[in-house]
Amino acid sequence: MVMPRINLPSKQRTLKETRESMGKEKLPCLYSNGARLLKYALNGCLKPDLTLKNVRRDQQRLLRRVICFNFRMLRDYVDYAERRRACRQLALDQLALDQLTKAPT
Repeated sequence: MVMPRINLPSKQRTLKETRESMGKEKLPCLYSNGARLLKYALNGCLKPDLTLKNVRRDQQRLLRRVICFNFRMLRDYVDYAERRRACRQLALDQLALDQLTKAPT
C-alpha cells in the first residue's frame, strides 16, 4: 500500500513557524497530539491503532485531506479543540459523500 504523498517537511515548518509566531516553543508532545487528532478524525475515538502502515486504501485520501485541513487551521491560529472538532466533521462529511457516490441508483 502506498500512502499519498504529503509534504511533511513543509507541514512541520508550518507548525514550527505558527508556534513561534505565537511565542510558543515546539514540544515533542505536539506530534502525539497531532496523531491523536488524526485518529479521532478518522475513527471518532482514540482507541484503535492508526499508523501509516495500517491505513486502509479507502482512508488514504481522507487522511491526506484531514492533515492538510488541520495545517490550514494551524496557520489560522485555530485552537486544538476546534481543529479536532472540525477535522472530525470533515471526515464525517467526506465519508457520507463517499457513501452517496457508491450507493446504487
